[in-house]
Amino acid sequence: MKITENWVDVSHSIGVPFGGIGTGYGVLGRFGFVLPNFNSAPCKGKYDEFNRLECYDYLNLHGKDRYNFLSLVISDGADEYAFQSERLNDTDMYTADSFESYEFLPFSIHRAVYKKMGAEVKMLAYSPLIPHNLEESSIPVLCMEIQVKNTGNKTLNIGLRFETENADKAISAVFSGAAKKCSLSVQPGKTVDADAYFAWFYPDFVTPSAVMTEEYKRYYTIRFSSFADVLCYAEKMHIDWKNQMIKWQESFDVPPEFKRVWFSSLSSVITSTMLSTEPYFMEIESPHPYMNTMDVTIYSGWIYMINWPEIEKLDMYMYKDKIPHEGEDKGLVWHSLWSDRSDYVEEPCYITRIYRDYLWYNDKKFLDDMKRPIEDALNRVYSQKAFNGLIESKHGNQSYDLWKMPGLGAYVNTPWIAALYSVCKMNEVHKEKIELDGENIEELLKQAEENFVKYLWNDKKGYFNCFFRTEGANESSIPDSVFSDQMFGRWLLLVQRAKEPLLPLDKIESSVRYIYKNNLIDDKENGFRGWANGMLPNGVPYYDNKQYHAKTCWIGAQLNLGSILGELGYEEESLDVFRSVEKSFANNHLAVGEWNKAITEDGKSCTLPEEMSKDTPRFPAYPRYKCCWEYLIRILGLKVDSENMELKPFKSFDFKIKDVVLAGCCLTVEVRKNWTEIYIDGKKSSTAVFDRNGKHTVVFG
Repeated sequence: MKITENWVDVSHSIGVPFGGIGTGYGVLGRFGFVLPNFNSAPCKGKYDEFNRLECYDYLNLHGKDRYNFLSLVISDGADEYAFQSERLNDTDMYTADSFESYEFLPFSIHRAVYKKMGAEVKMLAYSPLIPHNLEESSIPVLCMEIQVKNTGNKTLNIGLRFETENADKAISAVFSGAAKKCSLSVQPGKTVDADAYFAWFYPDFVTPSAVMTEEYKRYYTIRFSSFADVLCYAEKMHIDWKNQMIKWQESFDVPPEFKRVWFSSLSSVITSTMLSTEPYFMEIESPHPYMNTMDVTIYSGWIYMINWPEIEKLDMYMYKDKIPHEGEDKGLVWHSLWSDRSDYVEEPCYITRIYRDYLWYNDKKFLDDMKRPIEDALNRVYSQKAFNGLIESKHGNQSYDLWKMPGLGAYVNTPWIAALYSVCKMNEVHKEKIELDGENIEELLKQAEENFVKYLWNDKKGYFNCFFRTEGANESSIPDSVFSDQMFGRWLLLVQRAKEPLLPLDKIESSVRYIYKNNLIDDKENGFRGWANGMLPNGVPYYDNKQYHAKTCWIGAQLNLGSILGELGYEEESLDVFRSVEKSFANNHLAVGEWNKAITEDGKSCTLPEEMSKDTPRFPAYPRYKCCWEYLIRILGLKVDSENMELKPFKSFDFKIKDVVLAGCCLTVEVRKNWTEIYIDGKKSSTAVFDRNGKHTVVFG
């Protein structure tokens, strides 16, 4: 049972989610086994109430959630005890006097103490999540290693059994050997172990989409025909799964704040995904019913690119197939597949994302497959929104929702510039060139770069304005507000070697450093440190209740800002952002909202009154924070082109990774603080540049 890690304490919460990729999930914790989501889309039926705090309060359960779909019953011959500390169902069973839960996903440990019985019961629980093995990561099972300790002075004869809801015939829990219950004799001061497995089998699912209304077959039905098959396989494989996942965790010897966030973000993998046999990968933007939302998955995709790289490709091929190639919607890139359209940011994001993915996979067929939708998307957005080489929206709709940026927005035009650049680079690879009707793309890129500076650069303050209001654009918002995510387009392509800065590098540096200082909420009184989406110059809070998303600290945007700072060489500031975000979770790492706080008029942190339930903590987690895995790329300083990989890691702390596959290359990297020398596969080198194929060991000493 012993697993040594920096566990996150979730005793104060409802517990730890379990399940695989696209299998559905449940939760185990102080209420027992609760929140069954095995036979539906994640959180189906709650989307219309997501603004009600009680619907997504991670600290409590309400309504139909308040029952145990599975109970572990412990008997000493005279009384029966439930493996939980807070009673939900009407029962004569005793509950634990104390109950503690700790998670380091995919593992969780739960410890119950029963004073009357004189026993302590511990459980190590895990579902298989095996990196680079999607089949073994999408199995509907929970493995349990149970340990009973006799804390009294007499022999305990203990009976263990599982009870499930009688009406549900698609779930089952057994002990090793397929027994429904087991008996243990435990001497005073001794412990006895038992293994158990819980499986579920719901072969069909529907999505919450208003358009995707047909039934889909779950991916696990390719391998299994019943929960009995799953249970048999789990009994055979659970030790191998456990060892592989321990090896995965141990392959990262990095400061604990990184590992806590990286592995805790598996909570969102478990609770937000659906996977079908087609195959389709669907990620729900909980608490919304939207699927595969472009501006969300472009962030959350990093956890999959690093650990299950085929998933990112599945997502992009789904987009390819659903982008219309004729009619008035030709080239439309959906905001969420394929029922929700936005105004103008999706097309630039899609194009840049394709190039980012090509760099990561080094797959020319993937790039060739995407030529038609890229060309259609490029022509659509440019023909409808062009303004002096940039992209304009009179309404200012983009991914920051209730914060409008009417005219020329920085959030849209940095990915637009990156998209034009990406097309130029893809045309160096494509057999057939991507064309923009009536335009020279290279010249258009130069024009866009020049006019971005012309219209958005604030020379007095030294940063890029949030937007430039063009003639006839809406009067909402404040153009010279300071926007934390303004260099989003740069962040998208940080993985490319020898990439041109696209905008003047001195202005980029000045701008992100200004944001780092200006948008900081350093609320020592309430113990919060974070960066607001939008502030006015000189650190004045942006306070407009109609534009209230400007007041929030979106977690993805903060990590984006920190990553760019790190790539520019500002390690201290970069680590400050990451560590501040991680600290703000306050051990609610499994239940991360879209933002962690908002700002008051007097510059203090607060929970946003308009949308309390999207603050941290909330359950299930909002998917975007899975971009925390991009920080692995950042601290390594990893960049690629079609032939080589380059590393330029942080110097401010020691860290190691061992046999980690990144961009198709198996890497073992050791970094010593303030390194001055580089060794590649045992040979000294002046730079850490090497063939991106195969396996390499790189030491920075």
